[in-house]
Amino acid sequence: MMITTEGAARFHSNGFGHPITATAQAGMPADPISIHGRKRLASCREELERSWHGGASHDFYCISNSESSDDNAGGGRIAKRRRIIESDYSNDDGMMDCSFARGVRICQSNRPPSRPETGSLVKAGWYEGEVNALGLRHGKGVTKHDDGTEYEGCYVNDIMCGEGWYKFVTTKHMVPNPHQHGSHLHRQVEKSFKGAFKEDVPHRAGMVITKTVDWAPLVLGSAFDVRFREVVYDVGMHQNKAVGEGVRIIYTTTNVDGRSTLEKSCYRLHNGESTTMKVAPDYAAWMVGCMGLDFPSPSDI
Repeated sequence: MMITTEGAARFHSNGFGHPITATAQAGMPADPISIHGRKRLASCREELERSWHGGASHDFYCISNSESSDDNAGGGRIAKRRRIIESDYSNDDGMMDCSFARGVRICQSNRPPSRPETGSLVKAGWYEGEVNALGLRHGKGVTKHDDGTEYEGCYVNDIMCGEGWYKFVTTKHMVPNPHQHGSHLHRQVEKSFKGAFKEDVPHRAGMVITKTVDWAPLVLGSAFDVRFREVVYDVGMHQNKAVGEGVRIIYTTTNVDGRSTLEKSCYRLHNGESTTMKVAPDYAAWMVGCMGLDFPSPSDI
């Protein structure tokens, strides 16, 4: 397999950001957000933190990448980097006794009313996991919603709160085969958010993951021939929506005539939007580390 970091991915299926257009790749801004891409990159953790504070929340703090995190702040003064603050995802009921339940029906009539802070409504579905004495989802569990979405992670009093993984509806459709005129491929797109939640919405560090697979069915058997695979990781801080500086990491695998090529690209994000500015993988890894997250690897795709 050939591995390269050159070239942009051909398909961007992330509805949370703008695609990288041919005009922007040629050096001409495709939209106003491209102007931000020409600004200086953040050079320290404090600058990243200030950009995250621009989202109206003041509880984002960068995490050091080592136990010894003293940096020279100039003039012989040593500044101690702040560690990430303790999670506030618990409440006074955090020690409530819980039990495990299966096949719990979730619907508007048997759940608490919607929270006015977020305006979120109860999504109907089936739940398996921990519940408290009141029968509310409390602790770790999985809810498979009737609309095809799914949440796996932590709950506090029936509210998504803590680390979790929210999966959107998988879509499937046909697309033209770029390597064979007149033929088509099956395309499947999976989108999810993996990270921290609070009051049913993304909160703090997390990543939107969009996986696109193009494949052709084989004549015999139920297997299929994967021709193209792309995974896009939009990594950033969130306050319901993405805020401040972030990074898009793209892995693309193309299989043509028995030859497989893997490409890796990294782009700067601002408030979850693409700036069309390409950044070095080392810079992207540093930014992801500042958020306390693991850098996604090709094995994850």
